[in-house]
Amino acid sequence: MMRFVFAFLAACWMLPAVAQPADSVFVQQGKSGWQIAYSPKKGETVFSIARRFHVPPAVLSDFNKLSYGQDLGAVAKIQIPVGAYNFKTAANAAYGARPIYFRAPKKVYLGELAGNSFVSTRQLQQWNEYYETEAPKGKTLLVGWLLYNAELTKAPVKDTNLVKKSKSGMAVSEESSFPVRKKPTETILAVIRPDSMKAAAEQEKSLGESLYAAQSNDDLNSVTDKGTAVFFKRAGQTSNGIYFAFHNTAKRGSILRVRNIGTGKTVYARVLGPLPKTALYYNAQVGLSSDARAALEVMDEKAWCEISYTP
Repeated sequence: MMRFVFAFLAACWMLPAVAQPADSVFVQQGKSGWQIAYSPKKGETVFSIARRFHVPPAVLSDFNKLSYGQDLGAVAKIQIPVGAYNFKTAANAAYGARPIYFRAPKKVYLGELAGNSFVSTRQLQQWNEYYETEAPKGKTLLVGWLLYNAELTKAPVKDTNLVKKSKSGMAVSEESSFPVRKKPTETILAVIRPDSMKAAAEQEKSLGESLYAAQSNDDLNSVTDKGTAVFFKRAGQTSNGIYFAFHNTAKRGSILRVRNIGTGKTVYARVLGPLPKTALYYNAQVGLSSDARAALEVMDEKAWCEISYTP
């Protein structure tokens, strides 16, 4: 009888102190903190996975040594890094934050786990209502929340071309219930669906704007600085609306958004590398190819600009 009692107590010890929602995510300990093992699906790319997990594409690409455009369906598993860009210490419904759990593969100190979550050991203990200083093998603990864009299956859009009659005999749209004047023969109510509007807006974006939006997760992961832009000589003109740039912080190959504060004009530029150590770039925040000068409507040799990028 005592053997069964001990087995029951051991099972209870292994259970997490808080209930785990169905949408919870499990993390592992990596060299640089928490990370998530993820198996890509056919058709997924660095951009699509980065958008879902709120990770800068450049960070995800470098972390896994992947190229931006490749179909990751053939890759068995990648690691999703967890950092300031997608980690929260409280639930955030606005971005679909999901709870993150860690299951100890061996005995581990709570102070080490708290450090990965950027909180105190006391805070971690309170989250889990577990006040020991060590977690035994198999113990599951809540360690934070992850910003996550869930892929929701939308219900079919109701056909709003049909009309019904109100008590007064006037045609009424089933979608809005506002009276509409019905023609004697046939009435067709034009409907602009939100997904169609979004698609049209996407088509209007330039290539540079689209790449920047994907890279920065629609500015959720971007950083904006203000400083001086200077222009280096470039033979020829851009053919796709993307210029070239030098920048000390943004990663090579990433896209900058540069706005001339004086004129309000904006350009997008691909980073070639850090600013060269020459007199031209002294005290400059960004170097842009000379063909961007006209697009920004810059009349002088320099311009005070707003530079946005993904770190």
